[in-house]
Amino acid sequence: MTKQQRQIDDQLQSKLFRVPLSEALGIKKGVNAVIGSGGKSSLLKSLSLELSQKGSVLLTTSTHILPFSHCENICFSEEEALENSKTLLQSKVLSLWDKSQNPILCLGTLGKNGKLSPFPLPFSAIEQMADFVLVEADGSKRLPGKAHGRNEPEIPKESQRTVLVFGASALHKPISEVIHRVEIFQNFFTPSLTPDTILTKELLLQAFRKENLGDCLFVNQLDCLTKKEAGELLLFLQKGLGKMVCGGSLKDGSAHPEVLLL
Repeated sequence: MTKQQRQIDDQLQSKLFRVPLSEALGIKKGVNAVIGSGGKSSLLKSLSLELSQKGSVLLTTSTHILPFSHCENICFSEEEALENSKTLLQSKVLSLWDKSQNPILCLGTLGKNGKLSPFPLPFSAIEQMADFVLVEADGSKRLPGKAHGRNEPEIPKESQRTVLVFGASALHKPISEVIHRVEIFQNFFTPSLTPDTILTKELLLQAFRKENLGDCLFVNQLDCLTKKEAGELLLFLQKGLGKMVCGGSLKDGSAHPEVLLL
């Protein structure tokens, strides 16, 4: 091991901590948004399980989301939503939700293919219904990486914290295979990248800088890297972005995933 490698290892060891997920991400009471790709739903599940020890948690979306299996889902049809006033909708939800027995609730409007669309209440009203509101505010076609279109993500103006998610399994693979809206990603660079360009951490950092989204970054799927590689990646991204960067593996959707915090 060279002197430079030892210095890097020492630097990583002095900066790596394991802390609760919600604490690492700076989740606050009120509305918090999750955007990006590579584990948004798993992150929402893990956060909701953890935060339910502190208060009531409402999961919802500003785009589309699948119902969750770990909690109750209250879903109105579009017809029901149109027939009821906003005040009546709010009171109906609260009458159906027994927070003492089920502190976590997923709320939405029944849409196509089993997905839920946004609930027809402003987030200013929704945030009054629970201690924590966690919003999936982006779509990614189940790919680990994403470039955002003009009208994406759909972050509620009430959001106090926005977490950007990225799946580390995208690294070292052709961008055409791992990036949603790859044509946008290609055009972040001059000259434009080809579809078979391999995604490196350097290209990823440039793309993150170009979009400048999120208050913090959570790198998921770190189990596909060695611990040294994972630590070096987090350190590289935090130095390059100048914002909070942490990571872990959320594949099991556990309440207490391992989180590396720099």
